[in-house]
Amino acid sequence: MKPNLRPTWPVADEAFAARVADASFADRAQLWPYPDSRRANARHALAIACPTVLALLGDEAFEVLTGRLLGHSPHGHADWGEWGEGLAACIEAQPELAHLGYLADVARLDWLCHVGERAQDTVLDGASLAMLGSHPPESLRLVLAHDIGLLSSVHPLVAVWHAHHAPPEEQPRWRAMANAALPEEQRQHVLVHRRPWRAVPSALPRAMHVFMQAVHEGRSLAQALEAAEPFGFDFVQWLPHAIQQGWVAGLAEHPL
Repeated sequence: MKPNLRPTWPVADEAFAARVADASFADRAQLWPYPDSRRANARHALAIACPTVLALLGDEAFEVLTGRLLGHSPHGHADWGEWGEGLAACIEAQPELAHLGYLADVARLDWLCHVGERAQDTVLDGASLAMLGSHPPESLRLVLAHDIGLLSSVHPLVAVWHAHHAPPEEQPRWRAMANAALPEEQRQHVLVHRRPWRAVPSALPRAMHVFMQAVHEGRSLAQALEAAEPFGFDFVQWLPHAIQQGWVAGLAEHPL
């Protein structure tokens, strides 16, 4: 049975930090066994990477969660912007957050948006598309734009994200959609794409998601088409739309 969603606009779960301290840590300092500068850097970096999670949890609970992540996944990069991918798994490991079943997927979506905004620009290799007429699909692979991210969830992630990031006048509509659970057994398929500099999630039809996910995994064009065929995917219709949207970088040879 699908868990009920709690309200998804900023109603902070401030009690989380207190519950953690009461259950496990008599001394709050144990939550942060790191120098002040490292703690500040971690919290600042994660707030930039996962702003929707921050809005959902509130400052104090988010700080506790950051400490948990830093303890299990120490920062080992020169760039703090590369740290934080493990937040979703960290959330799933916290019993105090078990009632927020959608929060881990929200963290995954935040991270895809973060990575998408940091990705290099994509220049379409239009000449490579001519290989469609001269090479069998088994020998080709489609190359997606660098900023593309894909995610599938049983929760209405697109609405949750826009409930926090859309213009204020649009947020009530997104809030209502965010609190309407998806029908049983249905999943929402999400595409993250930068427009023009900001990564924005949007819902994808299942057929498109299956095809693009296969491409994203490095399968040949023939394999991706085969995976999406049962869902009625139309490559001839999809390709010009994808090029117009900036989803495609070109074609390359795929080893047979």
